[in-house]
Amino acid sequence: MTFFKEKMKSIVIMMILFMLEISAIIRANFLFNDDLARNIEGYAGNAFDSRYLADWISKLTNGNNYITDITPLTQIMACFFLAIAVVIIFSVIGKRKMTFIDYVCGTMLMSPYFLANIDRKSVV
Repeated sequence: MTFFKEKMKSIVIMMILFMLEISAIIRANFLFNDDLARNIEGYAGNAFDSRYLADWISKLTNGNNYITDITPLTQIMACFFLAIAVVIIFSVIGKRKMTFIDYVCGTMLMSPYFLANIDRKSVV
């Protein structure tokens, strides 16, 4: 727990940078084909692909068995977990405080291929 207290500033900075990078995705407010039926009917629908954990997390995040559109929350959660992962990796590799270059290198993780997966249901 002391690790997170020491690295909170770095986590917040990385999260803000990731949020800036995906701000256009959040503003677009666009549903993909597979998300349209999910929003209308409210089913989780990942268990048939053996993604049981994704079903459980989506029900936990929504607080109900009926899955609704909670769009910015899932992207914010993804940015938070991604920021924690980047800070942990740089702490293990670098063994020093993060510099400006470390933040820039951490944001290079957001490639176009990765951004395609942070859509309307990024955590699920």
